[in-house]
Amino acid sequence: MFRKIIFGFLISNLVLFACNSMDPSGQLKTNLGELKSSLSKLKTKLTTLNTKLGELRGKLGEKPSMEGSYLSINRAALLAKIAQYQNNIGESSLATAMGNISAAEKSGQKNKEIESSIPKTTKNLEITGDDTAISSPALDADILLIQNYFTELKTFKLKNFKFLNNHIYDIKFKDLDVFELENIENLCALNFKSKINVIKISNCDQLGDTNVAKGNAKALAGISEWPKNVQQISITGCKKLRNLKLQNFTQLTNLDLTGCVSLNFIDIVDCSKIETINLTGCADLTRVQIWTDCSKLTTIKIPKALEGKPGIFNFAPKDKIESKIVWVS
Repeated sequence: MFRKIIFGFLISNLVLFACNSMDPSGQLKTNLGELKSSLSKLKTKLTTLNTKLGELRGKLGEKPSMEGSYLSINRAALLAKIAQYQNNIGESSLATAMGNISAAEKSGQKNKEIESSIPKTTKNLEITGDDTAISSPALDADILLIQNYFTELKTFKLKNFKFLNNHIYDIKFKDLDVFELENIENLCALNFKSKINVIKISNCDQLGDTNVAKGNAKALAGISEWPKNVQQISITGCKKLRNLKLQNFTQLTNLDLTGCVSLNFIDIVDCSKIETINLTGCADLTRVQIWTDCSKLTTIKIPKALEGKPGIFNFAPKDKIESKIVWVS
């Protein structure tokens, strides 16, 4: 709208300019001065209007932000809105039963306002934490509420959380493609009970060792159980992760351990669909063991600092796997 006003203003003055150009008198300079003065006044008015719009947005309240393709919202704000939504449904049903249509309509309108800020059809959700530490049971309750509200959720991310009891057990989702954890303080262990295709864990400094065969929980810290169907695993920047064993992950295609600077031992056995392995930044490795069908393997990125060191690599089939190594700085 503003652009149309400015464009029309400029066109009218350009017409005037063209007319005056036919006049050799000093009228042209006068008209140009008037044009400059008018544009300056218009700019001042637009600045004032933008300021008022900003103040109006503040009064209306902030909506959850969209970062990339994510709906991003603070945990407390999200749970408060979902609780309000559920209460409104109850009020609406009761009001309808009692014949109080106006109350029912009022409750319905409240829910429309909530749904406009946190759409129920959201597919990618990021929840950010605050200074309040939460327990695993509290997180389980959160996930249940979130699943009941967001019926089409495909990606779920927790960011900047602090946990009381150092672990997340029994992560359960009905139908989820991607599960992400970023910067989770005190997280030492977790356990998946869902069908999840992609797992991304980053900057969880306390995450410990893992030693896992599919379906067998052997670790006291780390990841004690993975989704059976997991296709991609990304554990990056987890500084206390020392050992990782993955056995019989028949759907796994990509493994990324970038920046796990304390990683000492990695063992990959019978992961026949593996395509890429990224060990960039894992220069403390003393043992890399890969025993698997490598027919789909395309790349293994390994720190150049390990090149030529004896006793580190144990590959089978040796020649085929070694041919896929890319040395990285």
